[in-house]
Amino acid sequence: MSRFRKIIFLDEENTMLSPYAEAIMRVRLASLGLNRVQIASRGSVVLFPEPVNPKVDLIAGKKGISLSAHKASEIRESDFSEDTLVLTLDEENKNRLYQKYTCAKNVFSLKSYLEKNGDILPPIGKGIADYEVVCKELEALIERLIEKEILK
Repeated sequence: MSRFRKIIFLDEENTMLSPYAEAIMRVRLASLGLNRVQIASRGSVVLFPEPVNPKVDLIAGKKGISLSAHKASEIRESDFSEDTLVLTLDEENKNRLYQKYTCAKNVFSLKSYLEKNGDILPPIGKGIADYEVVCKELEALIERLIEKEILK
């Protein structure tokens, strides 16, 4: 049983991989009949409530997941707590949170939390096939996260 009541996925603008991670984890937890952990996504730099990147929305749509209602949301001080796990998709955003918010706690990059190296970065400017590769990697990491944090 997870010690966290909430898990927040975070990337820079909350328009690409963090909303995808949120949606994939929600769907997966629902398929397991698990609803004891709240799942959300945020951005570290959100200027206005943008929609999800069309390529990411297309990939999610192929899995029967609609991201059309998602609007980017910036992380706030109230998002941090003892029972909230914040998982950034790269080390730079993790470091940015600790610098910007003195109340930041339980912030890790997703890969380091799963004892792996590297970042998960969107393939900006590349084709849909490149996005699919990154999304597939993210899906595998979310499965590991569920095993480690939810099903343990």
